[in-house]
Amino acid sequence: MSAADRETRQNGEVQRLNQILTGRRSTIVQYLAESALNVVLYPDEVLEIRRHLEAFIAKLASASGTQDLDLLLCTVYMQRLRFILPKNAEGVSSTPYRIFMASLIVYLRYYYDVSPKNLKWAKWSNMENRGSFSFTLEQVNSMERNLLRQLDYDLRMTEKDVSSRLEAFSTYERFAELTSESKVGHKLPRHESAWEQRKGWHNPHLWQVAQSEGI
Repeated sequence: MSAADRETRQNGEVQRLNQILTGRRSTIVQYLAESALNVVLYPDEVLEIRRHLEAFIAKLASASGTQDLDLLLCTVYMQRLRFILPKNAEGVSSTPYRIFMASLIVYLRYYYDVSPKNLKWAKWSNMENRGSFSFTLEQVNSMERNLLRQLDYDLRMTEKDVSSRLEAFSTYERFAELTSESKVGHKLPRHESAWEQRKGWHNPHLWQVAQSEGI
Protein backbone atom coordinates (compact mmCIF):
# COMPACT_ATOMS: atom_id res chain seq x y z
CA MET A 1 0.00 0.00 0.00
CA SER A 2 1.38 3.39 -0.97
CA ALA A 3 1.84 6.20 1.54
CA ALA A 4 -1.00 8.12 -0.13
CA ASP A 5 -3.33 5.12 0.06
CA ARG A 6 -2.39 4.55 3.69
CA GLU A 7 -3.11 8.19 4.54
CA THR A 8 -6.46 8.02 2.75
CA ARG A 9 -7.37 4.87 4.66
CA GLN A 10 -6.34 6.44 7.98
CA ASN A 11 -8.36 9.57 7.24
CA GLY A 12 -11.35 7.40 6.43
CA GLU A 13 -11.00 5.59 9.74
CA VAL A 14 -10.75 8.88 11.62
CA GLN A 15 -13.93 10.12 9.94
CA ARG A 16 -15.71 6.86 10.76
CA LEU A 17 -14.74 7.06 14.43
CA ASN A 18 -15.76 10.71 14.69
CA GLN A 19 -19.15 9.81 13.20
CA ILE A 20 -19.56 7.07 15.81
CA LEU A 21 -18.80 9.59 18.57
CA THR A 22 -21.23 12.20 17.24
CA GLY A 23 -23.76 13.28 19.86
CA ARG A 24 -21.68 11.98 22.76
CA ARG A 25 -19.72 15.16 23.57
CA SER A 26 -21.30 15.53 27.01
CA THR A 27 -20.23 12.03 28.06
CA ILE A 28 -16.79 12.57 26.54
CA VAL A 29 -16.36 15.74 28.62
CA GLN A 30 -17.36 13.82 31.75
CA TYR A 31 -14.90 11.07 30.87
CA LEU A 32 -12.10 13.60 30.35
CA ALA A 33 -12.81 15.16 33.74
CA GLU A 34 -12.81 11.70 35.31
CA SER A 35 -9.50 10.90 33.60
CA ALA A 36 -7.85 14.14 34.72
CA LEU A 37 -9.06 13.73 38.30
CA ASN A 38 -7.78 10.17 38.48
CA VAL A 39 -4.22 10.80 37.39
CA VAL A 40 -3.46 11.93 40.94
CA LEU A 41 -5.03 11.82 44.39
CA TYR A 42 -6.74 14.93 45.74
CA PRO A 43 -8.16 16.12 49.07
CA ASP A 44 -11.95 15.98 49.24
CA GLU A 45 -12.33 19.73 48.74
CA VAL A 46 -10.47 19.58 45.43
CA LEU A 47 -12.84 16.92 44.11
CA GLU A 48 -15.69 19.40 44.53
CA ILE A 49 -14.41 21.22 41.43
CA ARG A 50 -15.63 18.51 39.07
CA ARG A 51 -18.50 20.52 37.55
CA HIS A 52 -16.21 23.51 37.06
CA LEU A 53 -13.60 21.24 35.49
CA GLU A 54 -16.17 19.85 33.06
CA ALA A 55 -17.15 23.40 32.07
CA PHE A 56 -13.47 24.24 31.55
CA ILE A 57 -12.94 21.17 29.36
CA ALA A 58 -16.08 21.87 27.33
CA LYS A 59 -15.03 25.48 26.75
CA LEU A 60 -11.51 24.60 25.58
CA ALA A 61 -12.82 21.83 23.33
CA SER A 62 -15.35 24.16 21.73
CA ALA A 63 -13.03 27.18 21.40
CA SER A 64 -10.26 25.11 19.81
CA GLY A 65 -12.64 23.21 17.52
CA THR A 66 -11.19 19.90 18.69
CA GLN A 67 -12.96 16.80 17.37
CA ASP A 68 -14.33 14.18 19.74
CA LEU A 69 -11.81 11.52 18.74
CA ASP A 70 -8.90 13.88 19.42
CA LEU A 71 -10.32 14.71 22.83
CA LEU A 72 -10.42 11.02 23.72
CA LEU A 73 -6.94 10.32 22.42
CA CYS A 74 -5.29 13.02 24.51
CA THR A 75 -6.12 10.77 27.49
CA VAL A 76 -3.34 8.48 26.25
CA TYR A 77 -0.92 11.00 27.73
CA MET A 78 -2.89 11.17 30.97
CA GLN A 79 -2.71 7.39 31.18
CA ARG A 80 1.06 7.43 30.72
CA LEU A 81 1.43 10.20 33.26
CA ARG A 82 -0.27 8.08 35.91
CA PHE A 83 2.58 5.58 35.79
CA ILE A 84 5.37 8.16 35.62
CA LEU A 85 4.60 10.53 38.49
CA PRO A 86 6.31 10.06 41.87
CA LYS A 87 4.30 8.30 44.55
CA ASN A 88 4.94 10.91 47.24
CA ALA A 89 3.87 14.03 45.31
CA GLU A 90 0.56 15.78 45.98
CA GLY A 91 -2.10 17.20 43.68
CA VAL A 92 -3.54 20.70 44.15
CA SER A 93 -6.68 22.42 42.91
CA SER A 94 -5.17 23.50 39.58
CA THR A 95 -3.65 20.09 38.80
CA PRO A 96 -6.54 18.48 36.85
CA TYR A 97 -6.93 21.61 34.73
CA ARG A 98 -3.22 21.60 33.94
CA ILE A 99 -3.18 17.89 33.18
CA PHE A 100 -6.06 18.16 30.71
CA MET A 101 -4.90 21.38 29.09
CA ALA A 102 -1.28 20.28 28.68
CA SER A 103 -2.35 16.88 27.31
CA LEU A 104 -4.62 18.46 24.71
CA ILE A 105 -2.07 21.10 23.66
CA VAL A 106 0.73 18.56 23.30
CA TYR A 107 -1.51 16.13 21.40
CA LEU A 108 -2.71 18.72 18.89
CA ARG A 109 0.78 20.14 18.45
CA TYR A 110 2.20 16.71 17.67
CA TYR A 111 -0.51 15.36 15.39
CA TYR A 112 -1.52 18.47 13.46
CA ASP A 113 0.62 20.78 11.36
CA VAL A 114 -1.43 23.76 12.47
CA SER A 115 -2.66 24.03 16.07
CA PRO A 116 -3.64 26.95 18.30
CA LYS A 117 -0.85 29.05 19.78
CA ASN A 118 -0.42 29.09 23.55
CA LEU A 119 -1.56 32.71 23.68
CA LYS A 120 -4.92 31.48 22.41
CA TRP A 121 -5.06 28.69 24.98
CA ALA A 122 -4.36 31.20 27.75
CA LYS A 123 -7.20 33.39 26.50
CA TRP A 124 -9.60 30.46 26.23
CA SER A 125 -8.77 29.32 29.77
CA ASN A 126 -10.40 32.44 31.20
CA MET A 127 -13.46 31.37 33.18
CA GLU A 128 -14.37 34.81 34.51
CA ASN A 129 -18.02 33.89 34.84
CA ARG A 130 -16.99 30.96 37.06
CA GLY A 131 -14.74 32.38 39.73
CA SER A 132 -12.29 34.42 37.62
CA PHE A 133 -10.26 31.33 36.79
CA SER A 134 -7.56 31.50 34.09
CA PHE A 135 -3.98 30.60 33.19
CA THR A 136 -1.37 33.08 31.99
CA LEU A 137 0.70 32.53 28.86
CA GLU A 138 3.72 31.77 31.05
CA GLN A 139 1.75 29.11 32.94
CA VAL A 140 0.53 27.51 29.72
CA ASN A 141 4.09 27.42 28.36
CA SER A 142 5.31 25.91 31.62
CA MET A 143 2.68 23.16 31.80
CA GLU A 144 3.37 22.18 28.19
CA ARG A 145 7.14 21.97 28.76
CA ASN A 146 6.72 20.02 31.98
CA LEU A 147 4.40 17.46 30.41
CA LEU A 148 6.83 16.97 27.54
CA ARG A 149 9.63 16.36 30.04
CA GLN A 150 7.50 13.94 32.05
CA LEU A 151 6.75 11.97 28.88
CA ASP A 152 10.40 12.14 27.83
CA TYR A 153 9.23 13.79 24.60
CA ASP A 154 7.82 10.46 23.38
CA LEU A 155 4.41 11.40 22.00
CA ARG A 156 3.91 8.51 19.60
CA MET A 157 0.73 6.47 19.79
CA THR A 158 0.19 2.92 18.63
CA GLU A 159 -3.01 1.29 17.39
CA LYS A 160 -3.15 -0.43 20.77
CA ASP A 161 -3.09 2.97 22.51
CA VAL A 162 -5.99 4.14 20.38
CA SER A 163 -8.09 1.00 20.81
CA SER A 164 -7.49 0.88 24.57
CA ARG A 165 -8.69 4.48 25.01
CA LEU A 166 -11.79 3.85 22.90
CA GLU A 167 -12.51 0.71 24.88
CA ALA A 168 -11.99 2.55 28.17
CA PHE A 169 -14.44 5.26 27.11
CA SER A 170 -16.98 2.68 25.97
CA THR A 171 -16.71 0.91 29.33
CA TYR A 172 -17.08 4.21 31.18
CA GLU A 173 -20.13 5.09 29.12
CA ARG A 174 -21.82 1.72 29.73
CA PHE A 175 -21.29 1.81 33.48
CA ALA A 176 -22.35 5.45 33.69
CA GLU A 177 -25.62 4.46 32.02
CA LEU A 178 -26.07 1.45 34.28
CA THR A 179 -25.38 3.50 37.39
CA SER A 180 -27.86 6.14 36.28
CA GLU A 181 -30.55 3.59 35.49
CA SER A 182 -30.11 1.54 38.65
CA LYS A 183 -30.29 4.58 40.96
CA VAL A 184 -28.16 2.77 43.52
CA GLY A 185 -29.06 3.77 47.05
CA HIS A 186 -25.65 3.54 48.67
CA LYS A 187 -23.07 6.23 48.11
CA LEU A 188 -19.60 5.26 46.95
CA PRO A 189 -16.51 6.79 48.57
CA ARG A 190 -15.88 10.29 47.24
CA HIS A 191 -12.68 9.22 45.48
CA GLU A 192 -14.22 6.29 43.68
CA SER A 193 -16.92 6.17 41.03
CA ALA A 194 -18.94 3.06 40.19
CA TRP A 195 -16.92 2.57 37.03
CA GLU A 196 -13.58 2.92 38.85
CA GLN A 197 -14.70 0.46 41.51
CA ARG A 198 -15.59 -2.16 38.90
CA LYS A 199 -12.50 -1.57 36.78
CA GLY A 200 -10.05 -1.26 39.69
CA TRP A 201 -8.77 1.91 38.06
CA HIS A 202 -8.33 4.09 41.13
CA ASN A 203 -5.34 3.53 43.38
CA PRO A 204 -5.07 6.03 46.25
CA HIS A 205 -1.34 5.44 46.68
CA LEU A 206 -0.24 6.33 43.18
CA TRP A 207 -0.08 9.16 40.68
CA GLN A 208 0.28 12.37 42.63
CA VAL A 209 1.95 15.44 41.21
CA ALA A 210 3.59 18.37 42.95
CA GLN A 211 2.52 21.89 42.14
CA SER A 212 6.20 22.70 41.80
CA GLU A 213 6.30 20.46 38.73
CA GLY A 214 3.86 22.80 37.01
CA ILE A 215 1.35 20.10 36.11
